[in-house]
Amino acid sequence: MKNIPYYEALGSLMWLQVTTRPDLSFAVNILSRFAHNPEKPHWNTLKHTLAYIKATTHYGVTFKAEGNLDPISYIDSDFADCRKSRL
Repeated sequence: MKNIPYYEALGSLMWLQVTTRPDLSFAVNILSRFAHNPEKPHWNTLKHTLAYIKATTHYGVTFKAEGNLDPISYIDSDFADCRKSRL
């Protein structure tokens, strides 16, 4: 594993995840756990993630001039735990 560019590829995935691809967050999180001592299965998983990126480069968000462009926001909060504000 010394000749395999695991750190470099992981660094590229991190940069891509932070700048343009938040869908990679889970994979980068898991792969980062093994950055100190990667093994062959970790390298194979990293290559699989790179193949996913290659297969999804044409995905994107399209905005049209028609219709309502008001922003919609979603939050990942659990209001059910708050007895005062839950319905």
